[in-house]
Amino acid sequence: MGPPQKSNVGVIAAVAIGLVLVVGLVATLVIIGSGGDDEPTAAPSASTEPEESTQPGGNLDLQPTGGPDDDPPENTEPPFDPESMGSAETDNTPFTLQRFFPDESFVGSDGVTYTLTGTSFFDACTDAGNGDSTDNLMQAHGCGDMAVGVYADSTSSYFVSAMVIPFPTTADAQAVSDQLDADSHNGRTGDTFDDLAYFCPPNGYPGAEACSASNVYWWGRFGTYYRYLVVSIALYNDARSFDDSSQLDGGSAAVYDHVMNAVRYPS
Repeated sequence: MGPPQKSNVGVIAAVAIGLVLVVGLVATLVIIGSGGDDEPTAAPSASTEPEESTQPGGNLDLQPTGGPDDDPPENTEPPFDPESMGSAETDNTPFTLQRFFPDESFVGSDGVTYTLTGTSFFDACTDAGNGDSTDNLMQAHGCGDMAVGVYADSTSSYFVSAMVIPFPTTADAQAVSDQLDADSHNGRTGDTFDDLAYFCPPNGYPGAEACSASNVYWWGRFGTYYRYLVVSIALYNDARSFDDSSQLDGGSAAVYDHVMNAVRYPS
């Protein structure tokens, strides 16, 4: 497994569907937008559920350490406050590839197994997009490093890239998300949404050649959690257009949910 490859600047037709879900301070925007003249249509969003945790088994020889009247040890560590992730000044959660992409593989909500093929850090100020419009938007809201991971589906038909982009504040992340949402519905090319970059698997994996394709069709979605923006983009290995978008829709949702879970529940 090596670092992902960033897509080249080319003719990109972004196919997307929009739905807004707001729960408390969590705003999730599921977008599938068009770089052409087609009108966007709404589709249901996949739900986000926390990953199940398992406890190790085995036979343990436990010895009592005290009587029933002994007081339990005092927990001096303060409880985690998710609102601390609303500002870079208070966010002490780890910014690591292991945090955002902890599993070598997982089964998505669509029942497909996704395998991690590459991860790396990139500069969100220049690498989150393939054009000035996206770069300018990121730079206007205090961009910095971002984490990128790429997953391949179990049939080796398509892949999904995910970007985790932290901003200085929740307001910055929401402003970027709002602009992407607006541009995904305007029917124009060359805007912040159509200029989003996708990332391909490393050389030697199916789909690696898609980053050098000149005509690319992809299906994407994005959402925010406090100061974090998560973007997932799915496309076929040969970057072809498609009549049935269900695979790419399911893939972008599955990876988005998985990565967003990692953002929301830092270990």
